[in-house]
Amino acid sequence: MSICCRYIHQSKIKEKFFGVVELQELTAESLAMKIKLFLESIGLELKNCVSLSYDGASIMSGRCNGLQSIIREMANNPCPYVHCHAHRLNLVLVDVAKNVKMVGGTMGLLEAIYAFQSCSMLRNELFNFYKETSTGNKVITVPQHSDTRWVAKYKGVQFFKDQLACVINALQKCGQSSKPKEAAEARGLLIQIKSFDVAFTLVSLEGILQIVNILSKQLQSSSIDVGKCLKLIRATIDQLQQLRTDTKFEEFIQETEELCKNCNIGKLESYKMTGNRLNSFGVLSIEKEASYELINHPDPVVDEFASKKDRRLQFVMK
Repeated sequence: MSICCRYIHQSKIKEKFFGVVELQELTAESLAMKIKLFLESIGLELKNCVSLSYDGASIMSGRCNGLQSIIREMANNPCPYVHCHAHRLNLVLVDVAKNVKMVGGTMGLLEAIYAFQSCSMLRNELFNFYKETSTGNKVITVPQHSDTRWVAKYKGVQFFKDQLACVINALQKCGQSSKPKEAAEARGLLIQIKSFDVAFTLVSLEGILQIVNILSKQLQSSSIDVGKCLKLIRATIDQLQQLRTDTKFEEFIQETEELCKNCNIGKLESYKMTGNRLNSFGVLSIEKEASYELINHPDPVVDEFASKKDRRLQFVMK
């Protein structure tokens, strides 16, 4: 368990990492005692604690038997517990991946490709792409995957969208490997990523996470205060709601079609429909079942995100 402390020094907020404590038990009582003993070992007393902040797990945040209530009792002062807003935002994104099939499937695919290219130096070299800049060639590598920091996956989504053609080319080369297992894995990943649905998810997710990423960085800023936090959350929710318009959806579709064209992914055909979101016109990809859901229910990603974000952050909006 890592222990950090925020304190005021000369009217400025400071943050210091004190150390890591080895745990034998994961009960609230054990955690509280470890924290108390550690702070005492460096000359700090719990009675001077004015606030607590950690994730929302019940063992930490429980009002009756959680760590926050035990620490408050030990400190003998009403130090309030604050659930880290950056962590709440991360939980929103986790819920989106769990509840929207296309998002969860696409993120799982990106993780699989990252794992595939990272377990071999030769494969890794194939996935190092070069971009010309004013100062020479710049090496672009696959961003490191993170299970815990979901917002960090914005870089991954952005990378795979911008470098999709290069990723496909690298997988095609790996698919010709003399090693049967490697070739089979590469061909399997190639079949999955050469999909209109994956391309659409990358395009729409980039648009969503671009907005969310700004909020995430600001929530972790040392200069953030409650007033700024409230304004940023409201502005982010408003921006997400604006993504639900027909115009924005059509922009996502057009960008996806252009991406598919550049990467030689699936041939799309247009056909007439009635009572449809796109004024009786839709787009059909070669994956008919998934595309039917996409055309008739284009909002699940934004809806799921906006609804959960609004619910999780409801207490600060009142």
